[in-house]
Amino acid sequence: MSSLLCKLGLHAWGKCSDQPGRHDTKQCGSGCSCSCIREGCGATRHKWGQGFRRCECLRFPCQARNHMWNGCQCINPGCGGKRDAQHVWDGCKCVTCGKERDEGHKWDGCKCSTCGKERDESHQWKDCKCSICRKTREQEHNWDGCRCAVCFKIRNQEHSWTNGRCSRCGKFNFSSLEEALPFMKQYESMEIFKRPGLISAITDLHASCDENAKRLVIQGLLDILRVLPSPPLDDATFSTICAAIAAFGCIGDDSSEVLDCLDSFVTRDPNYRAIEILGELAEKSDAALSRLLAWHRRVDKAQVAGYSLINIRRESMAIVDSFRRLLNDGRYDSYVQETARKFFDKHPQYK
Repeated sequence: MSSLLCKLGLHAWGKCSDQPGRHDTKQCGSGCSCSCIREGCGATRHKWGQGFRRCECLRFPCQARNHMWNGCQCINPGCGGKRDAQHVWDGCKCVTCGKERDEGHKWDGCKCSTCGKERDESHQWKDCKCSICRKTREQEHNWDGCRCAVCFKIRNQEHSWTNGRCSRCGKFNFSSLEEALPFMKQYESMEIFKRPGLISAITDLHASCDENAKRLVIQGLLDILRVLPSPPLDDATFSTICAAIAAFGCIGDDSSEVLDCLDSFVTRDPNYRAIEILGELAEKSDAALSRLLAWHRRVDKAQVAGYSLINIRRESMAIVDSFRRLLNDGRYDSYVQETARKFFDKHPQYK
């Protein structure tokens, strides 16, 4: 009977016509004032709003507070407005507007099949890697020599050495400087800069090198430093190179090239690693100590230079005099003078 009435044009229009643009489900059920509410019909009509010539069912954005809400979403085709109320939740996701919540997840092991959220439990491990979320663990590696065949983690054992380099992971390990020099020569300076492992392996040889060999390495390291950008792009690699200079550069006081290069980096190095290396060189080199004391006199570098001076183990009245001067110089702030107080707390015999 209801379908026949609709075919005859006798639709059951919604009953919220006194509130243009708003849909009151309590008054008219599932339809609005421009929709037939009979099941299976779906007919619509133009319903002109009061006070303005516009059909409420046309594809225009709704005016403020005039949405036609169906749960959490406005059913006006030209609006698409949403509100954080009356959601229809399917687990963790609203089926109407797509909003997600952190509850009601449908867990497939460690991952929600609805929203993709992951949790650190119920993993499905294949050796050391979860087959669902790809998380890795420190157990059950499938080692192929020094490298895991699943997650590619590297361990420092079972390398496959060929002429000083592992064919699997690329790690360097030299028994002599003669074995290392071909690697230094086959790369341009910037290429060596990108291989800190090579520089570290060469640094490990410093104890067995004579002075001529040390000078040869130092020249190579200085060549690398001269082509570095300003400031260095890679702090870790820059520190590796500086550490190598500290290992090879303590050749009496005949190290002016090294010190000049480090001096040039003090103002370019945001982490002041160059000043720290000057402090390490100053343990044996009077020339390096003289450079460090010069930076200690600079107001803008006094604090960081002071920390390097504090850590020097050799006794030097020049260091003592430098810290005494800081305590009585009004140009330096309290932070700088605090390093001087720490020095005298560490060496009370000079108070």
